[in-house]
Amino acid sequence: MAGQLELLFAKPIMIFNNLLDEKDYNFANSWLKQHFEKNAVEPKESTDGGPLYPEKGHGMNKTTVTVSTHAWDPNLQDNPQFKIFNKAILDCCKEFADTMGYNKCSDYLFIKDMWAFIGKENTHIQQHLHGHSFISGAYYFEVPQGTKLIFRDYTNMHRVPDTFNKVNSTQRAFETKQNQLVLFRSDIPHGTAPQPAGIDKLCVSFNVHFKPEAIFSTPGAKIGY
Repeated sequence: MAGQLELLFAKPIMIFNNLLDEKDYNFANSWLKQHFEKNAVEPKESTDGGPLYPEKGHGMNKTTVTVSTHAWDPNLQDNPQFKIFNKAILDCCKEFADTMGYNKCSDYLFIKDMWAFIGKENTHIQQHLHGHSFISGAYYFEVPQGTKLIFRDYTNMHRVPDTFNKVNSTQRAFETKQNQLVLFRSDIPHGTAPQPAGIDKLCVSFNVHFKPEAIFSTPGAKIGY
């Protein structure tokens, strides 16, 4: 007798390819590079003899990436030059929230913080998660071929299976592309593998949450589905 397999408790991510049209992409990409050239600060040396860390927070203290706006401009969402870009991000976050069943309050989403970083060959970000937000994401302006964003499930503590498949896997890697947006729930551990050779990676990361009035005023959802 064949059993019926049910998969419970999804850990969703949503990917948007070609997020920006050519004009908006070129403008935002050029402006961000100039923003780095005019304002970037030198990373601070580690006090324990370890790698250079530009700042603390958002998992950036678990990375070998040292060139990041998080040290000097962690609120790119407030810059008028990013107005079109930020609207595209929020529109996608609303679609993601609607898909997850938050359609009654998805209009109350806002970008809490946003920062950019430049990754070079062999740099990586260790597994981490983002607290105090609902949706997190990464948008890739430029990225070398073979660059991967990795998600993990730390709730599975059982013996390693004899054969990995979509039912028992505890890690999924997605190759990232230029002009691509990846959204995920903020409580999902994520990180990157060492960056392959090629062009420098130019990436924007951000956290999105609900405005307080949405959290306290929205009626409770029905149990189950």
